[in-house]
Amino acid sequence: PQNRPAAGSTGNITDAQALEIALSDAGLTEADLTSQWVEPDRDDGREVYEVNFMDGTYEYEYKIAAADGTIWERDFEMTRQAINSLTGTPVDRDGALAIALARISGATAENGYVEQDRDDGRDCFEGTIYYNNVEYEFEIDAATGAITSWNEEYRY
Repeated sequence: PQNRPAAGSTGNITDAQALEIALSDAGLTEADLTSQWVEPDRDDGREVYEVNFMDGTYEYEYKIAAADGTIWERDFEMTRQAINSLTGTPVDRDGALAIALARISGATAENGYVEQDRDDGRDCFEGTIYYNNVEYEFEIDAATGAITSWNEEYRY
């Protein structure tokens, strides 16, 4: 990305800094990526950077506040090729909820719900958890227990 702040204000982080924030959060480096793009945008009246990248297994999307680098939303989704190569242990509805809850410190089963679904020919569990002003949406592969999609939207 170019090293430019979002248009229209001063003191903002640059798009290169927004990418670095997202990569650090995902535990990746630019060398891990197969593609990337960063674009200034507006979301709910805020200046943000939309940061998107792929590492061969997941597609990542972030919305990062241009003013201070706060992550407003993070999303990752497993590529179809990666889903087709999954192996693991089958899970039921309760097991899928437990997998999701393990990612959210302090959340309990009362904070969310899970329902069985079918996506791209595979059985899965889709659910939502609301906890500490964050909405978490997820999809877990029923045959392997792998998280194939995860979204966090923060309500600061």
